Amino acid sequence: MKQVTQRLIIAFLLIVVTALSLETCFRKESENAILKDIVEVKQDSTTYWKDLYGQEHARKIQSEANYSSLQLVHRDLLDSIQVRTGVKDDDLQGVTAAGSVAAGKVRPIVDTIYLPDSTRLFKLSYNDRWLDLSGIVGQDPVIDYRFTDSIVFTSYRKRTGFLKRQTYVDGYSLNPNVRITGITGIRVDDRRSHRFSVGPYLGYGWNGDRWSPSAGVSVQLSLIKF
Repeated sequence: MKQVTQRLIIAFLLIVVTALSLETCFRKESENAILKDIVEVKQDSTTYWKDLYGQEHARKIQSEANYSSLQLVHRDLLDSIQVRTGVKDDDLQGVTAAGSVAAGKVRPIVDTIYLPDSTRLFKLSYNDRWLDLSGIVGQDPVIDYRFTDSIVFTSYRKRTGFLKRQTYVDGYSLNPNVRITGITGIRVDDRRSHRFSVGPYLGYGWNGDRWSPSAGVSVQLSLIKF
């Protein structure tokens, strides 16, 4: 009986060591693949499309990984955000960053102002939903303006192949004079990789006398997760 118990212990230890070795190899390979995907997404260009209302959208695949992998590729962006907001690594859930450019033409109202010394000044004014502009053009010209914008960001999943879906980040401006020039979406995978857990179990094993089923509550060690 003692020999059987020893053999079971040795077999169990061999299984544990083998499982840990396999998990290390699989985890390293998985981390390398994830890091490669993040780099490819960062280098990929933003795509553009128009909706039913003719509004142009900017779209790009959203990167999703643990914080350490994301920081290796997006270090400047994440460091800047954390310095400005004070958010800690464990509390950061996601980032969406975009660049934009505004361009267009305006036809301002021009009024002529005559000064006592016969100097002429020109007063400009223009106003619409997105731009408020006014100023005096003369020897010391000054233009005051107020620019308004409203950008909508959306994150969604889209089928890209058989049994394959990609998560995208999409952005567009409600201001018709603004165009999104680039967009980056990052989501921190907050799934914890805790190795130990407490919970109920059902099993079948050796109780020191014979093989029998058992049930109860146990401390569990996760060797490989699927």
